[in-house]
Amino acid sequence: MKDFNVTIESYHLAGKGNQQNVHRLKPAQLASTETVLIDIAADVEPGDYSAAQDPRIYKSKVTNRGVLTDNWMETVILCLIKICCGHFW
Repeated sequence: MKDFNVTIESYHLAGKGNQQNVHRLKPAQLASTETVLIDIAADVEPGDYSAAQDPRIYKSKVTNRGVLTDNWMETVILCLIKICCGHFW
């Protein structure tokens, strides 16, 4: 492989992440994307698990937020939307 480039762009937006095309992609680019929803309270690989970082049992002393319940995504107030692009030449 001669040349390879990866770009990652992020938006932190209010709401549940149901905004459309926040990265303002052209129609052809948008059609080739895949949306992956990550449940931070459930989608953890066994080898990556740490009880100290488990959002289902952690409560912030500073903000008094936490613990996440099973329906936490229904009460989301902020969403991180990323686009990861790989370019090959």
